[in-house]
Amino acid sequence: MKKLKNCPICGSKAKGESPYLITCFNNDCMLTLLHTEKQWNYRPVEDGLRKRVEELSAEIVKLSLDLGSISYIKTRLALCRNQHVKNSVYLENIDYAIKKLDELYKTGKVKETGE
Repeated sequence: MKKLKNCPICGSKAKGESPYLITCFNNDCMLTLLHTEKQWNYRPVEDGLRKRVEELSAEIVKLSLDLGSISYIKTRLALCRNQHVKNSVYLENIDYAIKKLDELYKTGKVKETGE
């Protein structure tokens, strides 16, 4: 027998009494169904939600890395700005980039790393 998912009602372990009879171990629940393992383990909503959680978790990791890069870029821009750069176009671009990053932080769309 394949590994059975926990009971869909109470979350307790399940046992296969036979290939077509699956029972919950919880005495208060005691869900017993005439299902195959495949039918018992079929949980489209639960499986879909688990998949989405995995996708979002991966996205959080990616965004965390991106935010670290943004914070690093902002720091480097500020250092360049403070090194008395003479090129006015260059200074305008640096100031614009720093301003945009600050706007993102202030609106709460991104947070500084370490917060």
